Amino acid sequence: ESTSADGSMPFLPWRLARLSVCDPNVIQTALLDAMLQLRASMQSPQELAIVWWASTMLGVESYNFSTELADQALHQISDFNLDELLMTVWGAAFCKPISLHFFRLIQEEVSTRLAQFVATESLKRSWADVADNTLGILWACNFAKSLTEHFRATIRRVMRQAGLALDSFRGLQLLALTSKETAWHGSDKILQKGNPYTVFELPSLAVIFKPPGWEVHDEAAEKQLSAYMQQILGCQAPILSDSHHKHGFLHRLDVPSSGLIIAGKTYQAYYDLQVQLRGGEIARDYIVMCHGWPRFSVREVTVNVYWRGGGATVAGGRGKPSQTAFKVLAYAQHQLVALSLHAVRIATGRRHQIRSHLSHLGFPPVRDSLYTSHSTFEDDASLCARNCLHRYRLSFRAMLSATHEVTSDIPADLAAALRQLNGKDERSADHLKQLLDGLGLQDWTWLRPRSTVDAHSVGS
Repeated sequence: ESTSADGSMPFLPWRLARLSVCDPNVIQTALLDAMLQLRASMQSPQELAIVWWASTMLGVESYNFSTELADQALHQISDFNLDELLMTVWGAAFCKPISLHFFRLIQEEVSTRLAQFVATESLKRSWADVADNTLGILWACNFAKSLTEHFRATIRRVMRQAGLALDSFRGLQLLALTSKETAWHGSDKILQKGNPYTVFELPSLAVIFKPPGWEVHDEAAEKQLSAYMQQILGCQAPILSDSHHKHGFLHRLDVPSSGLIIAGKTYQAYYDLQVQLRGGEIARDYIVMCHGWPRFSVREVTVNVYWRGGGATVAGGRGKPSQTAFKVLAYAQHQLVALSLHAVRIATGRRHQIRSHLSHLGFPPVRDSLYTSHSTFEDDASLCARNCLHRYRLSFRAMLSATHEVTSDIPADLAAALRQLNGKDERSADHLKQLLDGLGLQDWTWLRPRSTVDAHSVGS
């Protein structure tokens, strides 16, 4: 949190962002006041970083304001600490006029500091904070389409070194990392029980199928995927008991949803995968059943999402920038209710991002208690007992091997829901049949979207 006193340049924007104020007149007044102070004097790195973060959270878009912030930051870039650099580059990532030169200078500055840190600091004492900030800077530069290959390679090398050092410190025996569940991969028996199971495994990582009703970690739900991993690997993988490193899990998946999750079994693998994730090298593909017949066949949504507490997220306006790409695969009906099937790829991983963006577009997921009305949620029970969203594909690289593509068939409960649908047209019916036959899911890039020409015509 800011320690700025009332009256300093970032104080009012920071307070407005923290309080989630959305009144445009109040925000505009705060922006004009900050702009006057920017032009009157050089602000400190802390003040510049805070106001840039705050203006982004408030959804401010101003070429003059962003340019003034960037000019002042560049004159004192070496005086910023890593926290301040992260807030600065994060804010700059969502300001379109910011030049590539600005991002390159920040990447050069961070690269230099990383080399010095590895040479002089104790990883045990301060590495975690450095890693979090550095990975955040990597993500922002990639989101801004300004990531240099030199910066990516530098971070990858340093993260691998740090991970190896942490594994050595924890006394990890890499060759012993073989799951007790290896014989259960893909077992129908496990599927019927509704338990997690291992889909793909290397000595340093595993891809796990998360059933609906399970939480990855955090202990808000009774069934914890982290506890499952600790049970089958025990003390062989110390990272699985390390909450600061998210128990080795690379990402999350909402409790009511199902699909594939990557877990690093070593710190080195975890950090290498984090570099891939933040640098846009990991593909995450989903299938989701929604209400309505969209008039688009392909749609990319870049909309901020905001949340507070445990409820639904709100898309549009203030909040954290997020990006989702949709392809409509089929139009269908169930008991006169219009439904559609979407393939989804995400570029960011915000809380409830897919569900929130679909609701923002007007096509909420089927059987979603947070993003449909209560009556719709109850009516959806005749089709499916849970949220109709499934992560079916992950693509990533292991450290010493080629790219791996891991896929998951549509779970039995979602397949049962698909069997109840009637395709609105011949092509939609054919695609539903392909999905049920296990042939319709592939790399999102190559999926052919459903044409919208006759999507809303009667009798099509």
